[in-house]
Amino acid sequence: MPPFESFIHPLTYVLIPSALLRPYIIDLSSTNGTFLNGERIPSQRYVELRSEDVIKLGFSTREYVLLRE
Repeated sequence: MPPFESFIHPLTYVLIPSALLRPYIIDLSSTNGTFLNGERIPSQRYVELRSEDVIKLGFSTREYVLLRE
């Protein structure tokens, strides 16, 4: 095999329109929890996010709002 060849297979890139993507959040068993719209989400389970959902991490006073175009 010539020295310039690689054993790595070529990568294939797929473009997915953002309208088809659905964001999720998961709490990885954090001590203080993850809150979605004021409700604590179960740990180790994916929860789908929707437009204008409010996310709060533990006892932080910051809130994050999901905005979709």
